[in-house]
Amino acid sequence: MNIPEPQPDSPTWPTVLRFAKLMEMKLSQNRHKGDREAWLKDCSWKLIDRMLDEAEEAGEFISNRMKKGRFIIAFPNDFSLECADVANFAMMAADSATKGKLL
Repeated sequence: MNIPEPQPDSPTWPTVLRFAKLMEMKLSQNRHKGDREAWLKDCSWKLIDRMLDEAEEAGEFISNRMKKGRFIIAFPNDFSLECADVANFAMMAADSATKGKLL
């Protein structure tokens, strides 16, 4: 599969780049736990399990901040960082499943 380069006029590209920076920030904060070599040795199912745990944490983050049926968040970056954790484990699982040959 040949992945095309993003189009300069893509309305989503700036958001994808900002989110990727959050993902890298979270990875760098946890680098002491092991880096890419470690997750490539992990089973993809284990990484998916971790992703689901992180997704649950993101859901709890929202439910703990609901007031009168509305999601109230004082620090939106905190929620974005929770979502970056989910995305990182999804990326790790894909990378592990493809034996480091992620598209």
